[in-house]
Amino acid sequence: MTELGHSPASVVHVVATLIALATGTSSLLVAKGTCHHRRLGRDYVGSMLVVLASAFGIYTLFGRFGIVHWGAVGSALALLAGTGAVARRATLRAWR
Repeated sequence: MTELGHSPASVVHVVATLIALATGTSSLLVAKGTCHHRRLGRDYVGSMLVVLASAFGIYTLFGRFGIVHWGAVGSALALLAGTGAVARRATLRAWR
């Protein structure tokens, strides 16, 4: 990739990644269980969904499904596991 704005998908991907980094880090630093913490968590999950969706639209790096895309698959599974545990916290005894 010769420049940051190589394609619209890469620009969306970079912006969503920066938002995910900021909201994910912030959610670790604020008091747990507060409205602010929950909002940051929702923003993090939303931005990560955009990051993962746009990762599969960027093929200019390898021209095919590469190692970075397998990392996105792993991240999607981790995000699904984390959000699944939070969504089922009322039924799971030790969800944390």
